[in-house]
Amino acid sequence: MVEKIVREIGKAVELVLREKNQAIEGRKIAESPATLQKNIIETANHAKEPVVKIAGFVPRRLEVTGKVMQSLWEVADVAEHDATSTSQVSSSAQEVTASMEEMTSEATELTRTASELRDLVGQFKIE
Repeated sequence: MVEKIVREIGKAVELVLREKNQAIEGRKIAESPATLQKNIIETANHAKEPVVKIAGFVPRRLEVTGKVMQSLWEVADVAEHDATSTSQVSSSAQEVTASMEEMTSEATELTRTASELRDLVGQFKIE
């Protein structure tokens, strides 16, 4: 009977040890989500700072982009004005060229007329 009691106590001890091990494993499993949650919170907190910095840059970038766009519009206006001016200068140059050609033609005609007049005057001799 003592042997039986010793065997039963041994079984009880084994059962208690098994239960203890299972309890330890259960606690580890229970702590794992808490550890993961803690890691997630820490990671989120670390990510928060760069996100806040980026969010701070966005309005400044929008302001700079607006200024760049305004400058581009101004350049486009200047380019359009220059194109109009160039067109006007080209038109004026064509008019001047046409006038010069007309003057050249008239000068040639005047030279021819003067030559004819000289020939006519040359027919008269003055004594």
